[in-house]
Amino acid sequence: MNFVFATLLWVAGSTLVALSFQQVARANPDERIPMAWGRPRHHPGEAYAYRAIAFLLWGFAVVTWGEVLGLWSVLLIFVGAIPTGVLNVRHNRRIQARISPPQS
Repeated sequence: MNFVFATLLWVAGSTLVALSFQQVARANPDERIPMAWGRPRHHPGEAYAYRAIAFLLWGFAVVTWGEVLGLWSVLLIFVGAIPTGVLNVRHNRRIQARISPPQS
């Protein structure tokens, strides 16, 4: 039962991180968002709260999964962040396509 609960926490954390990125992307519709380091020009304060809650949920999931998976449970945080990375790449490519002229 703990494994299922940890999985639900992990899904909720991944969803909150994706939602926080969507807020940042909406606040910066015409600007690239840094992939790992840096800060976009406009950064809504709610995104910080969503990310803090998401990291807490991921932390609880790792502790609970640690009983079954051991240290491998930490790697699942990175797996949970993949959708946000995909959203970031898609946003930046859309911005780049608007900026650069079409190649012929």
